[in-house]
Amino acid sequence: MSNRCYNKIIVIGDEYVLDYLENIRLDFETIRPVPKELKSLKNNEKACDWMRANWGVYRWLDEMETERVSDTVLFAEINTAWRPPLELLEYTTSKFNVDVILDFEDPMVFAGIVSIRDGEIEEYRKEVTGYHQSVGDLNGRYETVEDLEKAVKEGNQRLKDIKDKTKPVKEISFPSGNII
Repeated sequence: MSNRCYNKIIVIGDEYVLDYLENIRLDFETIRPVPKELKSLKNNEKACDWMRANWGVYRWLDEMETERVSDTVLFAEINTAWRPPLELLEYTTSKFNVDVILDFEDPMVFAGIVSIRDGEIEEYRKEVTGYHQSVGDLNGRYETVEDLEKAVKEGNQRLKDIKDKTKPVKEISFPSGNII
């Protein structure tokens, strides 16, 4: 089983906020630092537990790659260990007053699309692949990616707003399908 989770992130917010996030390359440690008392411990297990609880992952595998799509849209990619950094992105949306769309994929096990605003997951679509050929989600709203895309086409306002903001810039493609 792969331990690599591929994450593509769209951050939408005010220009000055995105300037900062782009400058720090959405660095986990800068956005939400591990407490100093945990960093100084010889046994790193408590620090790893803190990272899992506050970032969603205990490490990232590559440096964050960012691309400024427009004044109000930042695109980023990072590979993390085992799962996406949902908790860190929830925190980021509440601390910096930005909206986030995350497309994540572990090629052997799962893939999903998440919309996050004000520290809360608004939309969550997860597809289990590989060992488990089933489809499901957290809130029971969509059975398949096609259902989610249909909802967007029929007027899912949140994703439609994002599509409208990014349309003049370019189409953004994800491994699990085009959502914008």
